[in-house]
Amino acid sequence: GPDVNESYNKFTVNKKGEIRFGMTAVRGVGDGAVSEIIKERNKNGEFKDIYDFTERVNLQSVSKKNWEALACSGGFDNVGGCFRAQFFIPDKNELSFIENLLRYGNLIQNERNMAQQSLFGGAQEIAVQKPKPVPGDEWPSVVKLEHEKNYIGMYLTAHPLDDYKLEIDSFCTKGVSFQKLNDDIDTYKGREITLAGMVAEAYEGMNKNGKMFANLTLTDYEGSLKLFFFGQDHISFANFCKKGLFLMVKGKVQPRFRRNDDGPLMYEFKASKIELLSEVRNTKVTRISIDMPVTAVDEQFVAELTHQCDKNKGKINLEFNIFDPETKTSVQLFSRNVRVQATNEFLDYLRGKEGILFKIN
Repeated sequence: GPDVNESYNKFTVNKKGEIRFGMTAVRGVGDGAVSEIIKERNKNGEFKDIYDFTERVNLQSVSKKNWEALACSGGFDNVGGCFRAQFFIPDKNELSFIENLLRYGNLIQNERNMAQQSLFGGAQEIAVQKPKPVPGDEWPSVVKLEHEKNYIGMYLTAHPLDDYKLEIDSFCTKGVSFQKLNDDIDTYKGREITLAGMVAEAYEGMNKNGKMFANLTLTDYEGSLKLFFFGQDHISFANFCKKGLFLMVKGKVQPRFRRNDDGPLMYEFKASKIELLSEVRNTKVTRISIDMPVTAVDEQFVAELTHQCDKNKGKINLEFNIFDPETKTSVQLFSRNVRVQATNEFLDYLRGKEGILFKIN
C-alpha cells in the first residue's frame, strides 16, 4: 500500500524488495502534495510519527483532502499510531483528529517562522500541546476495504470475502468462480452450482408493461456475475438487491428464455435460492469434527479448549477423532454437554494448534 515514508510518485520497489504503491495513484492526492512530501523526506529524513509529519510538511500544499485520502488508503499506517478510523472520529468540539493535526501543524509552523524572524529565535523553544486521537475501534473490514477500493482502485490489504472463507470453502461448488462461469458457461449446463459474492451493484425498476424487476451484480475474487429477477423471482429475491450485501447463491445453468427458436441455444445461471452469507454458518453448520494426535491432548490443551468453548457457546456439536500415529489406532468421541458457535475466533484457535485439523459439517 501507499506509505508516506516509502512511496514516491509512481510505483517503486522498497528496501525489502516489495512493490510500494505510488502516492499519485491515490485518488485525491495530487502531484503537488506528493512532491512536497518527497522533498521534505529527502531533505530531513523519514517521518518519525504523525506529529513529525504534521510539523514538517508544507500544509499549504498538503491539504485536508490529501490527508483524508492518505489516511483512508493506508498512507499513515506506519506513522499514525492509531487506527485509520480514528483519523475521522470527532472530539468533544466536533473536530476530527485530522483537523486537530492540521491546526497543530499550522500553529507549530507559524511559531517557527516567527521565531526565525526574531532576534532571540534560536533560544526560544516552541511548546504546543499535541492533539490525541479519540479512542475508538477500527472500521469493520468491509468498510476499511471499501475505502481502499475507492481511493486506490483495488482491495489491497485483504478482500471483503475473506471473512467468509469458511462458508465458501465448505459450501460453495469447488473450482467454479464467476469468471469461469462467464467464460465457459456451456461447460456447466445442467449443473447445480453454489457461489458466493458481494453485491457490487443493484437496481430495481419497472418495465414498460408496469411489471417490477430487479438485478444485481455479484463479485468474487476473480470476476463478477449479473443476475436478473422477473415475476416470481423478483418477489423472492428483490430484498437481496442491495449494494454491500454478502450472498450465497444456489442455482442451475439452464437454457436462456427465447422468444423464438431461431439462433443457437444460449445458457444462463438461474438462481433458485439466495442466503445471506452471515447466516450460512448458523443455518448449515451442525458439527465441528477435530482430528488430533493423542500427544496433543494435555492439560494445557484441555484448559485452552475449555476456555474457547466458554467464550464461544452455541448450538454446534463438537466431535473428536484422537489417533495414535505409532499404533495406528484411533478413538472417536463427542461432547455431550458442550456446544459451540463457529466464530472466527474459535476456528482461528484451532487453526493455530500444530497437528490439529478440523472440518465442519
